[in-house]
This record gives sequence, structure tokens and C-alpha cells, in this order.
Amino acid sequence: MDASATQPPRLAATTFIIALLTALSTLGSFATSVYLPPMPAIGVALQASPSAVQVTLTTFLIFFASGQLLFGPLPDRFGRRRIMLAGFVIYVAASLGCALAASIGLLAGARAVQALGACAGMVVSRAMVRDAFDGPAMTKVLSAIAVAAAAVPAAAPLIGGGLEALFGWRAAFFAAMLVGIVVAVLAMSYLPETNHRPLPRIDGLELLRAYVPVLASPHFLVLAGVNAFAFGALFAFLSGSPHVMIEVIGISPAEYGIYPPMAIIGGVIGGILTGRLAGRVAERRLVSTGLVLLLIGALAMPSFFLLGMAWASTITVSMFVLSAGMSILLPVCTAAAIRPFAARAGTASALMGFTQMATAGLGSGIVAAMTPMLGVLAFPVTMAGMALAAALLFLALAHRINFR
Repeated sequence: MDASATQPPRLAATTFIIALLTALSTLGSFATSVYLPPMPAIGVALQASPSAVQVTLTTFLIFFASGQLLFGPLPDRFGRRRIMLAGFVIYVAASLGCALAASIGLLAGARAVQALGACAGMVVSRAMVRDAFDGPAMTKVLSAIAVAAAAVPAAAPLIGGGLEALFGWRAAFFAAMLVGIVVAVLAMSYLPETNHRPLPRIDGLELLRAYVPVLASPHFLVLAGVNAFAFGALFAFLSGSPHVMIEVIGISPAEYGIYPPMAIIGGVIGGILTGRLAGRVAERRLVSTGLVLLLIGALAMPSFFLLGMAWASTITVSMFVLSAGMSILLPVCTAAAIRPFAARAGTASALMGFTQMATAGLGSGIVAAMTPMLGVLAFPVTMAGMALAAALLFLALAHRINFR
């Protein structure tokens, strides 16, 4: 395991730089969230069932996860900016492909390529943070990113719903392309290279070996697992809620775009508190608090459905609490997990992202598979199961984590 090294910041923790790092790491989140309201319309236009449309989300998540394993060591060898630029090119081209797709199969394929481009941004963003900051400072920056990132899944459905109402479902993907172009221009203009000691070489075998010290760390694996199950709960909601809230509960796509912003307020509050408490409250306590809130929000969701209280308002309350828990849990777990790997920040970041998005894809896939059997209960039950798995993993193996 690489020793953690305290280094002087090579990025200024300004609002602008944090916003750029956030935009870089959340391109995939925007590309996913902006097309949630148009999902029913996509099914109608492309003559696909709700489960088939959900597969386009699952496909994105699978490739977003696996692509990070490919991109992970590359920024450690070739530098952050080169990989960032390659990711932008792939993302923008694939977003255009999504907008022009003529069938659900072509859309799923374009979404897969779009995911590969977006995952490069997430890997590079985390690696840059690890390059520049350490200790409580890194946690505070990640918390600030978490607060800003909470606005993406909140605002994107509102944008997607409005665009769908005005211009049709394809507009959501044109919006994703435009956002990618803007972020690319700004990031390449203002984010400097932060990897000043690139690995001298990396081949196929070395690519695999790069992951060995990270995978050999129980500390990393437990934290990555807790994060991953939390993501699984979130994406179970993102996968199943558009169909349930629009076609079953009966709200319009534009109305659907209003509710996520209200729920994400919980994430903003939690992220702000985490940033202020970093370095003052023990990391273990922060993670425990985040898990408790995650459990409350996730378990409340199926309870409301079983009690006949599955309304847009009660679903929003559940997601408010879950979002607050995630915004506390994720930055602390991420900072603690990648802290020991100064020389392999890209690799550690990629593995963290892989476990998160692979489990997110698993959650989405479970919802798609269980919908024919459980109907509207598919996503609430999956959410509860994922949250319980996160809590049980932490309770069983917290002693293997080296918290500060």
C-alpha cells in the first residue's frame, strides 16, 4: 500500500475550481438524470416497453462502471488532462448519437459509449482532488463537490421535463451534448495538470497489477462497498420512479422534474454539514450518521407503498432523508478510501467508481427484472435491500477501516 503523503495544494479550492471539478465528475449524472422525465415518451416513440427503456439506464451504468477500470490507471501514466480530453470527445459524440437514435437498441448502444466518455471525467476529477489535497482539506473539498453535485440530479430532471414538453424527448440528449461541450472548453482552459509524477510505463499486465495494492486493502474494499450499496439504493429509485410517478401516480413529466429538486435539498444540507464538521467530528461517527439516515429514507419508501400512502409528497420525503444520508456518507467514505494511495490516485478512484456504478447498475437491473413481478413495489423493495446491505457491511467490518 502506498503511504499517504501530505502535499501542497496544486489547485486552489475556489468556488470556480470546485464547480469545474464537480461538472467534470457529474457529466454522467447529468446525462442520466436529464432523460428521466422523457423515459415514458421514449418508450412510446421507439415502441419499447418500460423494462426495455430501463435497460438503457442499466446499460449506461454497466459501461460507466467497467469503463472506469480501463481509464483508472491511464491518468496515472499519461496525465490527467490527456485522459480528460479523450473522455470529452467520446462523450460529446455519443450524446449526439443518443439524440439521433432511431430504435431502443441504437439508443442503448449510444448510451454505452456515452458512459465510457463520462466515466473518464469522474476518474480524473477524483484523482485531481487526491493530487492537490489531503486530510480534512480533501474531505472538505469532496463535501463541497457533493453539495454542488446534489444540484445536478435535482436540476437535470426539471430541465429534461421542460425540454421534453417543448421539443420532444431527443432534446434531453442534445442538452447533454451541449453541457459536455461547455464543460470541456472550461476544464481544458482552467484545470492544470496535477499529476507531476506519472508512472514511467504501463502495459496490459501492468494495468492489472496497478489494481493489486488497492484490491488487497480491506480498508478500501469495505468503504467502497458501503458507498456502492448506497449508490445502488439511489439508482433503484432513479430507474423505477419515472414509470411509477408519471404513469401510475399520474403526474406529468414536467411535474416529475419538480420533485427531485425538493428531495435533493436534503443532500445539500447534509453536504454543507459534512464540510463544516470535517476534521472536527470523527469520520466513523459521520459515516454512522449517514448510514442511519440512508436506512430511514430507504425503509420508509416501501412502507409508504404498503400502507397505501405512495404519493409524490411521501416519496419526496423519503428521498430527502436518503439524500441527506448519502451526502454525509459519500464524501467521507471516498476521502478515507483513496487517502492511502497517493501514487495511484487514478487507480483507486477508478475502483471506487467501478464498485459504485456497478452496484448502481445492479440496482437498476434488479428493478427492471422485478417490475413484471412486483409492479410498483420493485424499486422501493430494491432500495431497502441495498441500504440494508450497506449498513450490515459496515457493522460487520468497520473494524477493518482505518478512520482518522
